[in-house]
Amino acid sequence: MLIVGFEGEGELSRDEALSLVLAARLLAKFSTGYDPEFGGALTKLGSMLEEPLRSTVERTVEQIAEVRGDPEAQQLLRKVAGAWISSRVVEFDYVAAWSNPGATRHARVRPYLIEPSAATLATYLIGYDEGRDAMRTFRLDRMSNVQVGITTFVRPRDIELEKQLSAAWDIVADQPLEEIVVRFSPAVAARVAETRWHPSQTITNEPGGSLVWKARVSGSLEVRSWILGWCDGAEVLRPESLRADVARTHATAAATYTARG
Repeated sequence: MLIVGFEGEGELSRDEALSLVLAARLLAKFSTGYDPEFGGALTKLGSMLEEPLRSTVERTVEQIAEVRGDPEAQQLLRKVAGAWISSRVVEFDYVAAWSNPGATRHARVRPYLIEPSAATLATYLIGYDEGRDAMRTFRLDRMSNVQVGITTFVRPRDIELEKQLSAAWDIVADQPLEEIVVRFSPAVAARVAETRWHPSQTITNEPGGSLVWKARVSGSLEVRSWILGWCDGAEVLRPESLRADVARTHATAAATYTARG
């Protein structure tokens, strides 16, 4: 097995190098802009690898470089990341998207984590909102007038954060836990069963080939889109509020298509 050394560190095996290359390819698929620092890091990685890993990394950098970057977004990310790394309170104006769409409020937050979302192709700040006295999730591109203060704080232990974040479907981990129960039709049951969608999920096979999927998730906002993606192959059993919401969405869509002929 080929061993690739990194200066000042241990050694990187071929399998470990492959894992990094696959991670880079995944990042490239969801990239919304080219970051020179990210490109530089990948180029350095590629120079240490054997073929065909080296050329794969080089093509990945070229692919990402074709996506037009947003310097302001990159600067915002670096500022928020700096507050996160140095454990400093950050203040900003934030445009709400769900609770009061379009409204702006001022937030003072202790940044605990920065997380990217594959579902929305956006980056989020997760932290303690001092004004709300609770954990909250903020999408970076809805933030403005960001100021990093001099006040520092003590971050929760990693294990506490991981426990809370594990309840999220994607990013949102600040909502009450809900038991989501969905019955999937025989037409899609096999595809549902072949993937572990959430750490808490359980699956029960039913006579006739249908499948009942259960999980305890932080709110239903994000899992809702996943359920709708299965179209008529998924039926929400619980909670009743989510069942009614999905039913209304399907009915509205049906009416739209019927009206247009």
